[in-house]
Amino acid sequence: MDSLMQLFYDEANEMVEGMEQVLLALESGEPDPETVNALFRYAHSFKGNSAAMGFTHLSKFTHGLESAMEALRKEQREWASERREVANRIETLVKKLERLEA
Repeated sequence: MDSLMQLFYDEANEMVEGMEQVLLALESGEPDPETVNALFRYAHSFKGNSAAMGFTHLSKFTHGLESAMEALRKEQREWASERREVANRIETLVKKLERLEA
């Protein structure tokens, strides 16, 4: 595996871990804007890095997560209604990344 690909995997795994940690922090109640922004930034960075590496399927999938977070940021949706979708998307993202690394 070349060094650029390894860097992508390393950073992608760090971003996914960050998303999971933020999601765990959000389990305790309603998210504050800073926490929602942190999750959005992880998703946005993951999407951009995936697109830059040519992993269009990951980029498009992550766009859905990013869109859900954007709606929360703009207070167009409530966390209670989005929590399960966000958690499912992060879980699926982990699986997609694991398959890609295999």
